[in-house]
Amino acid sequence: MAFPVGTLRHEKLRDIHTPHWLAELEAAVCSETEADSKISTHQGDASAHHAKTSDAGDITSGTFAEARIPAHMDKGKLAFTADKLLKGSGAGAAPTEIDVPDPGEGHIAIMPDSYDSIGQGTWAWSSGSGMVWNHAWMNPSHTDEDNISYKVFLPAGTYTLELLAGKTGLAYGRLYVDIDSTPIAMFDLYDPAAPDNKRFTDINTVISTPGLKTLKLRVNGKNASAIDYYVNWLYIALWRTA
Repeated sequence: MAFPVGTLRHEKLRDIHTPHWLAELEAAVCSETEADSKISTHQGDASAHHAKTSDAGDITSGTFAEARIPAHMDKGKLAFTADKLLKGSGAGAAPTEIDVPDPGEGHIAIMPDSYDSIGQGTWAWSSGSGMVWNHAWMNPSHTDEDNISYKVFLPAGTYTLELLAGKTGLAYGRLYVDIDSTPIAMFDLYDPAAPDNKRFTDINTVISTPGLKTLKLRVNGKNASAIDYYVNWLYIALWRTA
């Protein structure tokens, strides 16, 4: 039986109905050397890797030429300014740098028993009717210079400070508020009318340098008519106004 003779290509081998000599089949298959050559050629054809890349050197070197980086991501744009964030401006547009927002901005409320340290005296919750929650944080030691401190992060700005006292009356002293050892407010809890839930407010406290601050509440003196040094409160709050 005669077999067709001729040069075979890969596509001809798809014809499974026509017998072929073994030698012809071997000749039609790439040799190892030829396969290596085809792989090398493919690696050098940058367009086979990325439709927008024509320089094979970009592929083999593992880096792209600066000229090939999109304008909104060029080397100059990636030289960030210290302590800045990049804000996207849309597809194809250069990002803009913005300041890192300060944590803790807005309204800060501090519960009395979330303190950092006690400098003097004993401090505990005291129950009593008429007060919000029927409890207030107070100093059972009722001694001049009793103090307690809190930690709070404050961005730079202008603040209003508010304190809600559960009780006032003849036995209450003056309560000072310090930030990093600087007095910023004084609230006199002496009040012959003895109202419950009295709100004290101090405005225009300026924080010039942002950071973690120590907020101290301390007893310092009393009204000449007061008979003791008790103080108390339900919460302290600060919020930025500018």
